[in-house]
Amino acid sequence: MDQKQELRKWMKEKRDRISPQERRQKSAKICERLLSAPEYDRFQKILQEEAEKIPEKFYEGLNGGVIISEETKLSPYAQNNDLYIAGQYLHSYQMGKQIVIYYGSMMRLFGYLDDEGMRREIARVLRHELKHHIEGRAGIRSLEKWDEEQIAAYLQRGLCAERKREK
Repeated sequence: MDQKQELRKWMKEKRDRISPQERRQKSAKICERLLSAPEYDRFQKILQEEAEKIPEKFYEGLNGGVIISEETKLSPYAQNNDLYIAGQYLHSYQMGKQIVIYYGSMMRLFGYLDDEGMRREIARVLRHELKHHIEGRAGIRSLEKWDEEQIAAYLQRGLCAERKREK
């Protein structure tokens, strides 16, 4: 049995353990959360509010500013289309230094959250990318190394899961 079939079987077994009424209630809650997720304009407003909470001195040298891309961006390391890039610090001679927050990725990862939950995630991603900017200006790579460690751990988990399936 391949991975997809195993997952379907597991989901069906899990679904069958709850009553139809409970399934409807859970579905209603999920729909309610999705409908309460911030739309693009609201997302943009939350990002702006969170960005304004950070002192201006941290934005020095960030000549491209903070922008939102509607893109859902998969990581090049994604093994099963399950690793998204929520934000990115970019620097180039043509575009300068900028932070990009990927709206599509954020909605894919956190679209079920209400405004306050989304606000926390937007703030977390913004601060993470801003730290890349600040460390880059100082010639420090600690956050870059931490990101690399997280990717290595993700890849290792994928290898472990694959080995279990092979047995």
